[in-house]
Amino acid sequence: MNHIYSIFSAIVLLVLLMSNKGGRAFQENEGSTGAPGEPVYCKNCHNANIVVAVDIFVIDGKDTVKTYIPEKNYNVHVVIRPTGGPAPKGYGFQLVGLIAPNKQSGPDIKTLTAGSQNVKTATTTSTKRLYAEHNGNSSTSTFIVNWQAPALGSGPVTFYAAGMGNNANNDSSGDGAAKNSLQLNEKVTTATIHDKAKTDLQVFPNPGPGLFYCSGFDSDKIKSLSVFDLMGKPVCNREFNQTPCIDLTEQQDGIYFVQWKDLNGNVLRTSKLIKRTDRP
Repeated sequence: MNHIYSIFSAIVLLVLLMSNKGGRAFQENEGSTGAPGEPVYCKNCHNANIVVAVDIFVIDGKDTVKTYIPEKNYNVHVVIRPTGGPAPKGYGFQLVGLIAPNKQSGPDIKTLTAGSQNVKTATTTSTKRLYAEHNGNSSTSTFIVNWQAPALGSGPVTFYAAGMGNNANNDSSGDGAAKNSLQLNEKVTTATIHDKAKTDLQVFPNPGPGLFYCSGFDSDKIKSLSVFDLMGKPVCNREFNQTPCIDLTEQQDGIYFVQWKDLNGNVLRTSKLIKRTDRP
């Protein structure tokens, strides 16, 4: 009876190991990247003669970046690099991104898609996290994942990746695994804030008799404004507050320009105002 049980257990274990060829999130409903909240990672099973390292690169065109611009599209490259032991005959990986600093839990990134044929995505029902992982045993050691960065103000994001080099014997004996993480801080550029300001900022009424109101601004990003006439002469300089308005009642009718400035004094946007006094 014990002999039968041992055979049955071995068959179950073999099936589980072979099923990971399709990715742990897809086949086993598990994440194994080493991210916060995951109980295990690949090396718990694949820890033998083959020795590998995992590198994570975020690529913008041909350039590797260390910060991200909100809502911009990037490619995340996960590279499994042999560093010792027998040469691997195949490779696997798993990647997850969290909107949080390194080693801290946070919401997962939902904008990962396959960027190469050896990649697919899957969501685990237990954690609801979206993973990118190998699409079968890969003969190449580089995996490419498409990623759209989160919205402005999201803060740091961290990618966690685990990678495995295998000997293609359909179990974990002889295989090797490693993990790595990469944090990217948000890069809030003048252009980024300018784009948001261009979309959200409104001045009304325009044309108006002299008192103009502002809406759609972010007081954490915009500090002050300056108003100039057509000759470039400043007619108004003021700090931004919670009820911003522009008072040109003492100025002549005509065209004026408003420069919106950030906390460092950089010009984010220039708006045109038309003062037109109501006449009976």
